[in-house]
Amino acid sequence: MEAKPKIETKAIRRVSRSLDQEKNKTHFGINSLTDSNNKEWPLLTLAGLKRTFHVASVWMCSTIQLPPHVDTTSAEPVLQSSGMNKSGEMIRGAEFVPELEQEIEDLTNRRSEVKQLSHTEDHLHFLQAFRSLKDPPPTRDWTTVEVRPPSYVGTLRRSLDQLEETLNMEMEKLPDAELKRVQQYEVDVTLDPDTASSQLILSEDGKQVHDGGVVKTLPDNPKRFTNYIHVLARQSFSSGRFYFEVQVKDKTAWYLGVVRESIDRIGRTEGTPETGYWTLLLNKDGLFFRDDPHVRLPLRAELQKVGVFVDYDEGLVSFYDVEARVHIYSATGCTFSEPLYPLFCPDRHDHEGNNSAPLIISPVNQTD
Repeated sequence: MEAKPKIETKAIRRVSRSLDQEKNKTHFGINSLTDSNNKEWPLLTLAGLKRTFHVASVWMCSTIQLPPHVDTTSAEPVLQSSGMNKSGEMIRGAEFVPELEQEIEDLTNRRSEVKQLSHTEDHLHFLQAFRSLKDPPPTRDWTTVEVRPPSYVGTLRRSLDQLEETLNMEMEKLPDAELKRVQQYEVDVTLDPDTASSQLILSEDGKQVHDGGVVKTLPDNPKRFTNYIHVLARQSFSSGRFYFEVQVKDKTAWYLGVVRESIDRIGRTEGTPETGYWTLLLNKDGLFFRDDPHVRLPLRAELQKVGVFVDYDEGLVSFYDVEARVHIYSATGCTFSEPLYPLFCPDRHDHEGNNSAPLIISPVNQTD
């Protein structure tokens, strides 16, 4: 009658030693990580917990199993883990860590009680006490818990949104800074009546031009445009940089930019860079840089003033929406080998007076 308790006592001692070994291996599932600042973070080693709970189940007749999808190699702080409660809702790891710690503490206490009981020589006391110790402490069914590595999607999205906002703010500043830079090269431009088409009417100060609707009889002049209602500026430029602005407010069609001195003024040559024209065109179809083929450009409905900048030596012609302080288009890699003249074409108006407003050469206002 006394041999059976001794066998039971030896078995419990073996289990107790196994628990001690698991404790040394896993610290009952709680380890720590040290980050780059030598700060320790508690780490729930699920593999250690599984081993510990499995050994405890040998004598408690119960096994705590973790689901196979748990990442037991994760070295993330447990406070950053996430899981699901029994109702399927996502919870933070910090919410179930205390429960795990309580279960570990209960198991540790039970192990101590069993270990102490295993050393008793009072077989009757052993049998009486063992009845109360043979069943394991109550534990959660951890198969319903899912531990995932931390998700940084939200943090990354917020960081990217902040970066985008900062970049947008900086990008908004760039056109304004660029326009201010080119406006420093403003030149005084006036219209040359000797080049004006006979249908055009120029203001006395040489700053405005519009379609008169009637062809006038004018002296022959080889510089005059005969088939297009164009006019050039008196000033020409053969080097350096220059800039001027033209008001196009209330107009539905116009044509302006720069041209080389030797362009055809009598025929109907198509105005492209190849024939010596670097110009912007507005008509009923939209806004274009005249090329072969034309380059369609985004049109702001409130386009009222156009800035034209030329860097002769760099072969650059740029156009700006002055009021919006937005760059419209740049022709790069241009080859200039002769003087360039600003060109203006107010285009024709119809019988109802549409497009009768003039093109106006405007002084640069740095506060625009």
